[in-house]
Amino acid sequence: MIRVARIAPKLFVSLSLIIALQLSVVSRVSAPPITYFIVTLRSCDSAGNSKTVFGPGEFVYACGSGYEANEELTLRVMPNDAMYRPEFSVCNKLVKADSLGRLGPVKLCTLAPGEYDIWADRNSDGWLNSGSPRPEPVAGLGCRRGFLVVPEFWLGTILGLAGCFGAFGTFRLLKRRQKNI
Repeated sequence: MIRVARIAPKLFVSLSLIIALQLSVVSRVSAPPITYFIVTLRSCDSAGNSKTVFGPGEFVYACGSGYEANEELTLRVMPNDAMYRPEFSVCNKLVKADSLGRLGPVKLCTLAPGEYDIWADRNSDGWLNSGSPRPEPVAGLGCRRGFLVVPEFWLGTILGLAGCFGAFGTFRLLKRRQKNI
């Protein structure tokens, strides 16, 4: 028991020195920096502000970044549950990134009410290539929608207000009759 107590501190100090030397050697080895480009795509308004809800007849715009300088690509608007294939696209637009690899805002189209995704087909081959070296981003890939076009129910609003005013008028009329009785 006494031998273990005498050896343990020396062993601990020795291991600590070995680890410290290894860390100092590792910290002196420098690796070249790796540059990763994160390619993004989103729906936006005409000023480039993020927007996910549009009205019928309102133009949908797309913005993005991380593309190659002056890269040409096809933006495809797809219904949310459709396969990512050109034949299911409801709107296609051939666009070109600027010299910094940015897109937009790019005016796409007006759409009927529903849920939609935007797909950047970078090589315009009609297949979704999600892997490297050139990933193709999708705004809303999977179960989450990219953006939504909602109908405006003016008739429903007008009828709802008329019902409220009618109920209020009936309530006042009944209150007046109760006072007279």
